[in-house]
Amino acid sequence: MIFSVSVRTVYVRILAMMLLSLPVAGCVAVMAGTAGVIAYDRLNEDGKMSLASTTYSATDMLTSQARHNLNKATPLIVLPLEDMKASQRITETPEQQAVGNTRLLGQVMSGQVSSRLTQLGYMVIQPGGAMPSQTPATVSGTTLLNGSDVITNLRIVDSKGRILGSYDYVMPVTSDIRNLTNSTPSLTDFMPSFKD
Repeated sequence: MIFSVSVRTVYVRILAMMLLSLPVAGCVAVMAGTAGVIAYDRLNEDGKMSLASTTYSATDMLTSQARHNLNKATPLIVLPLEDMKASQRITETPEQQAVGNTRLLGQVMSGQVSSRLTQLGYMVIQPGGAMPSQTPATVSGTTLLNGSDVITNLRIVDSKGRILGSYDYVMPVTSDIRNLTNSTPSLTDFMPSFKD
């Protein structure tokens, strides 16, 4: 019995040494391969996730939150979503400002929000247009390009400054978003981050 226990211990030690002796390069290759597959999937979307469908879904969530405080007859002004890094870009050259800038993305998304609100039966008015007799509420938001994702916030604020609805979500950077933000993907954008 004692002999069989010591043989088992030897086998366990040999197995442990074999596992520990795997080359580090092999582990790195597996990680890089996995990141490559993820990157490929992100760069070559199959149409399941479009910018418009994501924005429409976010608008649906926003109006769902605000439904008890927002009448469909209340006029809504939809403002372009702001780039959260805009204030940091003031000192950059025009070429630097163009890379990763979400200003154009915010304009496209605000147009999509307007379209979805109109489809849902809300009264959407153009900024600077003729103001109706009723005080409008405002739909606004922010975007932040953060590696392989865009962090987004949408909110509806009434004329008294009360937030009627607010929705935060994260979108992966698809080819549409890369084109609108003039950003190029990096393999490190798709690798998992390990935190202590």
